[in-house]
Amino acid sequence: MISNMKQNLLYLLLGIFLLASCQQEELPNAETGYGYLSISELSVATTQVHVVSSRADEEPLTIEILKDEETVQTLTETELANKIELEAGTGYSLKVYSSDYGKESEWTNEDKGTPVYYAEKKFEILTEQTTQVKVEVPMTNFGVSFQFPEEYKEVFPSCTLSVTVGGRTVALQSGETAYFPYQEEKIFSYTLTATNKDGEPLTDTGSYGEEADKPIASGTIYTVSYEMETQSLNITE
Repeated sequence: MISNMKQNLLYLLLGIFLLASCQQEELPNAETGYGYLSISELSVATTQVHVVSSRADEEPLTIEILKDEETVQTLTETELANKIELEAGTGYSLKVYSSDYGKESEWTNEDKGTPVYYAEKKFEILTEQTTQVKVEVPMTNFGVSFQFPEEYKEVFPSCTLSVTVGGRTVALQSGETAYFPYQEEKIFSYTLTATNKDGEPLTDTGSYGEEADKPIASGTIYTVSYEMETQSLNITE
């Protein structure tokens, strides 16, 4: 009988030991498990969507994955086809930006600039699960484009539009666009300088953003065009 009691006690101790071992093995997996991030949709958006129809000619966006403000991975758009394995947990954020993000202040009068895109989104990773994330990346600056009809170029072979925002002035030929950092209550002014076939000069000026109901908006390209009928400049969005 004593032998049976010893045997039962041995089995009991062995069972407790095995249970403790299993729990110790499972605990690290629960804390350091892995899941997946899938960026199911990545799109850019502008306030005036019809103005910027494609990013095909622009540099690809950079996708930065951070955990607790520390960069974990940096990817390009072409690397998003596959799921991204990440350690399970919270405190993750996704930053998506174009190559000129944060560099707008470096643009000079000789630089036309580029559309700048930026977005940030928070997410978490669950063990052995896939987190789907959709990101819409807005254009954060604005642009000014100049359009001078081809038929008018016979009358005015020389024509330039100078656009000024703050201390920066950019000269545009017809069909060109300049980009500027967006700030609330900012305005832009413009000056048309043209010379006709007889060498006679034409100058016209204007500004936009001063009226309370027509503020400058980020993500918008404003087109300045010259109308021969009224002999004046016109702005459209």
